[in-house]
Amino acid sequence: MAPETPERLHNLERIEFELGEQDTLILEQMQRSPASAVSQSHRDLLWRLFREVCDLGLGYALPTVDSDNPDSLRPEIRSARAKVVWERQRIQQCLEATDATPRAEPPKTERHLSPPPATDAPQPVVQNVFHGPVGNVAQNGHGFRQSAEREKDSKNRGWSTEAKIAIATLVIAVLGLIAAWLAVPGFLR
Repeated sequence: MAPETPERLHNLERIEFELGEQDTLILEQMQRSPASAVSQSHRDLLWRLFREVCDLGLGYALPTVDSDNPDSLRPEIRSARAKVVWERQRIQQCLEATDATPRAEPPKTERHLSPPPATDAPQPVVQNVFHGPVGNVAQNGHGFRQSAEREKDSKNRGWSTEAKIAIATLVIAVLGLIAAWLAVPGFLR
């Protein structure tokens, strides 16, 4: 197994992106002219990508048939992409685990004991209590635009988290008043 390095991770991300783009090109071609075949130059490019994935040692085998049929090429692209995505996620987890291991702290010196210099730049907000990470951050493999659309869809479907918390708080307050009224004679008279 190859070492989990940022360079290998970058290479996997590049191959994943290229396979996704080639799949998109074939899909667009199928929509424009459903009966058309995939050109030889496009297939040559795909075979180079397939060989790259095979050379990564992920257990991927090259396709046994060289077909110009988009319906047979797209599953091959998805299979290669799935191997790359699986390995990329495994390496990311290994790198994150390595980064999370505690390291021996350097000895405290005068420089380390003094407070950090004040900056005029505002500190970025990293976490929103109700909605998770804030900003243009990829979440679970999805970009910010997809997350924003999903959030908009969930708001249109039902109650937001803030509304649910407010209702729960109100219900608890009303139940508390009812309990006090029942427990203490003449409490609300």
